[in-house]
Amino acid sequence: FAQPPAAKALIAADPKDPLMRGYGGPDTARERESGSGPGRPSPAPGVEGEVGHLETFGINRLGEPDLTGPVPSAADPSLYAPNQWPSLPGFRDAYLAYYAAAERLALQIMQLFAVGLQLPENWFDDKFDRHATSLAANFYPPRSTAPSVRLRKGEHTDWGTLTILFRGGSPAGLEVLDRSGQIGRA
Repeated sequence: FAQPPAAKALIAADPKDPLMRGYGGPDTARERESGSGPGRPSPAPGVEGEVGHLETFGINRLGEPDLTGPVPSAADPSLYAPNQWPSLPGFRDAYLAYYAAAERLALQIMQLFAVGLQLPENWFDDKFDRHATSLAANFYPPRSTAPSVRLRKGEHTDWGTLTILFRGGSPAGLEVLDRSGQIGRA
């Protein structure tokens, strides 16, 4: 995220990419998270102003042919567009190594779910062997003044079965909205 704007622009996520692979700046985040548009949720009650004061970088497993194998003939080609990588030595290898570690952790958590549901430990294994998991890094730039808005990333629901968050030692910031509309910190 410390790269100059021109370098970030070279790997900007295509707005038409359903998997948001590449770099997304604050304007992109506001567009995707604003609550406007078909199928997008409205902002939480009492939340006004802009959202999306963050930068993102994302990849998807489907963008790495060596991880997914041949593309099924009936598949939407946009799902298999290649990931966009910055020209930083070792970055791709390090990011993919982290992805592999998170993937192993997710499979272990799914095994714990199976045990908790009184199923065989490996019950979920063949249900997730061809997953389409994304890995996104979010960067929340420091603020020099008090925030004028409450949200830095808009209210949303993660898609998929499981979300693993790595906070990196930063103070709590994730808020969870429960079904009754109460907000709690994670």
